[in-house]
Amino acid sequence: MSGAQPVVVFWFGWGIHVMVVLSFLVQVTLLLLADIRRRKDWPVLKVIIWTGYTLADMTAVYALGHMSVLCSAPEHHLMALWAPLLLVHLGGQDNITAYAIEDNRLWLRHLQTFVLQVVAAGYVLYASTVFSRPSLLRSATILMSVVGVLKYGERVWSLSGADKYASSSLSATSYKDFRAEREYRLSLAPEGGKKGDPPRDRIVIIAHSLLHVPKQMFKGPTRYVKNKSAKTYSGEYMLKVAEAQLSMMYDLLYTKAAVVHTVYGMCIRVISLPFTVAALLLFHAMRVTDCDGYRRADVIVTNVLLTGAVVLEAMSLVRSVFSMWTAALLAGTKWHELASAIASAERGVIWTVKMLMRSEAYWSGYMRQHNMFKVFFHTDYSTGSKLAKSIGREDWWDSMFYSRSTRVPAAIMDKVLELVSTAKYGEVGLMSRARGVNAVNRREEHQLVALIKALNLELADSILVWHIATNVYISWYNDQDTQGLHFKRESRQLSNYMFFLLAARPYMLPYPVTRHSYVQLCHDSVTHLRCCTAEKLKLAVSDQKVNLMKRCPLQPDTERSIIGFPSPVNNSSDNKAKQSSLNKTLDKGSQLAAKLIHTAEQGKKAEGIMEMIFEVWVEMLCYTAYSCNEKSHAQNLSNGGDIMTLVALMMVYMSNGFIKKIKKPNQDKGAATKKKEKVKQTKTTTSAAGTSSGGAKPSTD
Repeated sequence: MSGAQPVVVFWFGWGIHVMVVLSFLVQVTLLLLADIRRRKDWPVLKVIIWTGYTLADMTAVYALGHMSVLCSAPEHHLMALWAPLLLVHLGGQDNITAYAIEDNRLWLRHLQTFVLQVVAAGYVLYASTVFSRPSLLRSATILMSVVGVLKYGERVWSLSGADKYASSSLSATSYKDFRAEREYRLSLAPEGGKKGDPPRDRIVIIAHSLLHVPKQMFKGPTRYVKNKSAKTYSGEYMLKVAEAQLSMMYDLLYTKAAVVHTVYGMCIRVISLPFTVAALLLFHAMRVTDCDGYRRADVIVTNVLLTGAVVLEAMSLVRSVFSMWTAALLAGTKWHELASAIASAERGVIWTVKMLMRSEAYWSGYMRQHNMFKVFFHTDYSTGSKLAKSIGREDWWDSMFYSRSTRVPAAIMDKVLELVSTAKYGEVGLMSRARGVNAVNRREEHQLVALIKALNLELADSILVWHIATNVYISWYNDQDTQGLHFKRESRQLSNYMFFLLAARPYMLPYPVTRHSYVQLCHDSVTHLRCCTAEKLKLAVSDQKVNLMKRCPLQPDTERSIIGFPSPVNNSSDNKAKQSSLNKTLDKGSQLAAKLIHTAEQGKKAEGIMEMIFEVWVEMLCYTAYSCNEKSHAQNLSNGGDIMTLVALMMVYMSNGFIKKIKKPNQDKGAATKKKEKVKQTKTTTSAAGTSSGGAKPSTD
């Protein structure tokens, strides 16, 4: 105990000072780092922000509790000014009110904490006898108490409002006229379409006027969001609008934006900064008249807290003025020129952030990657995987540590834009249910269509089967003498992304979806196979291609390794029954890969099959985005955003007529070719008929 005595003495004398300064430093950290997570999904950054978000409340509550004991001493009367400053800290920064979407649903708990901490701060003021006589300290304390209550109450209000945006429409708590609201919002949408897209500086304004679309999407399934409009924009322009809306929805769900840009929020900012500055000036005036009655450490800490509070309030005011929300709100008023200037300044800041962070303007622009064959490799050779397996957490370990992020290729969004810009209104429902069949039909590969239909796959099985087939086909494709990449990289990245969703984020997939096939495939492959890689599976598929095309199961060698061997073809049902299946999903993936390779070899169109695989994954992405759980969109906004949310918004805008319809590049050419062939055929028929009649005339005569 004697060794710990110095620590106890230090903490008894300086513990409260340490906690108060720590509370201030946490606020500075959150102000600087919290906004980064809307554009980056960095694990280290998430840990820092989560730690700061948790410590922000803990340190302030701890300090308030201990100040009630110390502030009664005459030399600690300055601590009376610390109590309202801690209420300001509990109010948090404007750029973060919730770390996770679930924090918004705890707003009633925060309301209860708000009442208790205001009472605790009031008790500290009462115990310090600061109100016993008029003084500059009392005036400064009153001013900061008003600011502290307003800022803390604003945070609770923001959490309550965010819970409304992220809750299902089935849980509405008040009566409202949805039809009137819809007509009013449509009247706010700016004109566009007839004379081309509006200027780029109006993207934020249009995004704000159409913000009810993502709000509805976050409250219910994407496919039920209906909002017809006669105003149309190009697909590229609506993509920029959707990206801006991702940032706006992040503000509504995780920051104070919904409150800051109201009359009440503006009034709070008009009050808080002057009051804080006045409290700082009163404190300095008090030091001039009476500086000997307080401990020097208390004076230094108070000066740091008040000066820091002024700086934080000033930055909060600047951020709220020069924001996309202010530009959008002023656009429809007589201050539209000021709105344009603010929008230009905001674009400059966004461009700078984009260059520094190498991200998109309003979201990360990255998607996660996870590969089944890498999981098998690490499970066999990684010490971490073996340790995780011993405690039953191998799946979590593999999904966490063997996945990575990669930038979304431009070709993926280009293909999505092509689909949403060329699809007819009658094809929207078909595209949202196709899961790749349309892509195969467009290639007129009837045997592949028959095989896909025969497999009769659910979404989870479809992801696994196409993931296996894509990896095997790419391994075979690398050995061919082909020119260019031909969507090879994009196909692999989309395949890895969809596999990551199934492995690590199944809540993003449409209900009902299960991971049963994924878990069983990993178990069978890891347990019964010595080594399974895409290259070895390619060799096995090539050697057993004839049997696999007859839908026979994949046969490993005697050492239980995926090594192909030429096997005799036997069409008898008895031989097929004797062949045992290691895993049905692995068999179906190998059968599909064999069919893809065979089709490419027969027609010498390896590039065409590669492009078809890419289109299959894009259609599967569109299907998943259109049918996924609405809660997943809100959850992933705090992780830098997700391509799934962006595609879902584009699907909604397509289905509701916001995107201009254009003809496919080869559509006019194909139609012209068919027309020429028809004219040529007509001329040939006419000529043949004329020749026949011309030959008959002499005989008649």
